[in-house]
Amino acid sequence: MDANFFRFLLKDGLKFLKSARIEKIYNPVNKLWTFKLSSKVHLIFFYDTKDNFLFFSKNKPENPLKPSSEVSWWRKRVLNFWISDVSYNWPNRQLSLKIERTSSEVGWIFFDLRSGLKLLSKNPIGQREIIWPSLDEILTNRDIYKIYPHITSPLRYSLIKLKDFSKQKFWYSKLISGEIDKFYVYESDKNKGILLSLWPLEDPEYEKELVFDSPLDAAEYYGWYIINKQKINGSSNKRKKRLEKRLKKEREKLEKWISLEHKAQIIKENLHNIDPNAHLPSITFTMVDGTKVQIDLDPALSVKENMEYMFQQAKKGKKGLMSLLKREKFLTEDINKSSHGLELGSDEFKIVKDISLPSRFAKLKVKIYKSSDGFLIVRGKNKEANHKLLSFGARPHDLWFHALNGPGSHVILVRDNPKMEIPDTTLKEAAILAGLASYQKESDYAEVIGTEVRYVKKKKGMGLGEVDVTKVLYSFRIKLDPAIEEKLRIF
Repeated sequence: MDANFFRFLLKDGLKFLKSARIEKIYNPVNKLWTFKLSSKVHLIFFYDTKDNFLFFSKNKPENPLKPSSEVSWWRKRVLNFWISDVSYNWPNRQLSLKIERTSSEVGWIFFDLRSGLKLLSKNPIGQREIIWPSLDEILTNRDIYKIYPHITSPLRYSLIKLKDFSKQKFWYSKLISGEIDKFYVYESDKNKGILLSLWPLEDPEYEKELVFDSPLDAAEYYGWYIINKQKINGSSNKRKKRLEKRLKKEREKLEKWISLEHKAQIIKENLHNIDPNAHLPSITFTMVDGTKVQIDLDPALSVKENMEYMFQQAKKGKKGLMSLLKREKFLTEDINKSSHGLELGSDEFKIVKDISLPSRFAKLKVKIYKSSDGFLIVRGKNKEANHKLLSFGARPHDLWFHALNGPGSHVILVRDNPKMEIPDTTLKEAAILAGLASYQKESDYAEVIGTEVRYVKKKKGMGLGEVDVTKVLYSFRIKLDPAIEEKLRIF
């Protein structure tokens, strides 16, 4: 992120920082930090010598299940502190937040886009006068950044690319006065990546131009682009390797079970020649081609019981392998198309979670959906499935949706924890799925309620799938869109 863009970003971003409380801190991957603020945004910061950035967003990158020791260190020292003052040195791309909880608990969180994050007892940023060189000096001196750090090489090149001197003079004067009111993002599919600019460029190397009225919006687009397209996703690769290893191990176990069918069939075909009730450690048969086959047995079981057990294990293996193939396709595709839990939409950024199907749903007769924001939604196919979905699949903090005052399927929206916030889009999609599987499915609109599973009770004497809701958290009159079924359905 260029120093000059950093200047405008922080000027507009002060409203999120001053008097905000630090609620949570995350470190999704190396060098990437997220600070959740009480101003209802996340400060997302990535330091590096090249593709660094800082931006504000309502969404956040996906985080590891367990915080690192470094995250725990930061949480212990700055959580629930208030930001009482902000200072920044934009030419050097540095930001300093004064934090305090009591008069004796004061410190400074120091962000440097090139070198990282520090907690200091004193503010390292002092007053500095910004001196602007002449335009001629900028255009002729390639090493001008050594004297004026805010005249960065990208800034100089973008001025040179304007070519027309009157345009160069116009935009440079606007830069000095701080009167920039449009912010430009340029993208390229030809290894040029992404570029932030304070004025329009005529550069054929970039195929896509986006114009923003706010530096906050431009910075957010830029930051998510780098996270997504340039794969700041070390943990995603690690997760993929762990997943592949686990699936391989499970596949080998299932294939071993399936292979028992051949041995069981040999025993069955020769059972009339042996004592089926004998307890043997192994048994040898001569095949029609003269070869001998030795089959190891469990001596605790009879020969016949060994054969039946082998057939049973082979049947389980075949069923398990079919389920595994679906899971492999579902899980690997979901990881490959997400970059550390983030996906770039056409007009906005959406949270996309790395979804895996919990085993507690595997044997239930349910339909599986993934919301537009990447959340798992499960819907029962019949009364028995609805009953089991609540009894064995759903957890107390998951969300439950159902048609109001009439029959319909139970819909469960899976949450990782009781405090997980769910986007409105996902809530509405879960409500639509509930409406489409209810007595209201032929109507244009459906009345649907939602709550946490812990408020859904099954009382004695109620029919299968019938429940009592003790507290309603959501109430929708939602327009039904049958296309949602196909759009969100996974299997």
